[in-house]
Formats: sequence, structure tokens, C-alpha cells
Amino acid sequence: MIDVFCLDSTELHRAQQKLSTINNKLAMSLDVANIVPWKWDLTSRTILCDINKPIELSTQGKGIAEEQLAVPDIQYFSKIFKEDRKRVEQAYKDLVEGRSEKVKEEYRVVSTQKGFHRIEWVEAQAAVETRDENGKPLTLLAPHSLSLNEKNGTGADQRQKTVLKNPTA
Repeated sequence: MIDVFCLDSTELHRAQQKLSTINNKLAMSLDVANIVPWKWDLTSRTILCDINKPIELSTQGKGIAEEQLAVPDIQYFSKIFKEDRKRVEQAYKDLVEGRSEKVKEEYRVVSTQKGFHRIEWVEAQAAVETRDENGKPLTLLAPHSLSLNEKNGTGADQRQKTVLKNPTA
């Protein structure tokens, strides 16, 4: 005697195809909009970036893999322009310590590409993703928008030129 068990997985297959299509559209939208999603694990103190347009965080001058990058948070914050760094660090501290519900900050990130320093403007928004049983934040989730235009219309290219004129900034 032979027992045969069959299961129609057509609906599951269709759902997986739809999910794949939606994920591809989301990835394309993020790329077109210059948005880099990231997740900050507060326990391990690492930031995992999904890189569509990489920001170089390497201190050895090496390039980064274009899929994903996990870096220590101290290394990430070291690449924030020094005039912006304390303000940004305070905004995240306020979020983690419960003094704010979300972060929305604009700041400059310094990178090196082919031996030249490059300044990119970033708008970061962040919120707590997960908390422990006591309500303490464990992870933050955020999108970063790269190369912002200023509200007064001067744009990121003009800001970059202004900043690069003062290399000691």
C-alpha cells in the first residue's frame, strides 16, 4: 500500500511572488530617492546599513561592499562633520533616553573617494524599533536621505563647495 499526500501550494507561491515584486519596487524606490535604510543595534553598538549609494566609513581607505555594511557606532559618528556631531549625538541620546519620540536631523558626513574628501548632506529620521521587557530601547530604525537640497534652494553642491573652501572645518 502506498500513501500519497498532496498539498496545493499555489496560493503560497503567488504570495511569495507578490512579496518579491513589492520588495524589488521598494528597493528601486529607495535607490531613486537616494534613501539608505539602516538599523542601529544599541546592545552591540553597531549600525547596519543597506547600501544603495555607499558612504565610505572605512578608516583604512578601503571601499565597502555594496550590499550591506555593519560598522561600530563610534566609527559612524566619527564621519559626521565635527560642527554637526554633538547636535546629532544629543538628538539620538534624547531618543534613547525617552526625551523624544523620534529623531529628525540634517547633518554632513565626510567621506574619502579616490583620495579626495567629499561632504554629503544627510537627513536622518529615526525611531525606536524594539524595546526590552523594561521598555529600554534595543534597536533604532531609520532612513537616511542623501544629498539634500536646502530650503533656501542653494542645494548640496553649493554647500559642499563652501565647506571644502574651509578644510579645517
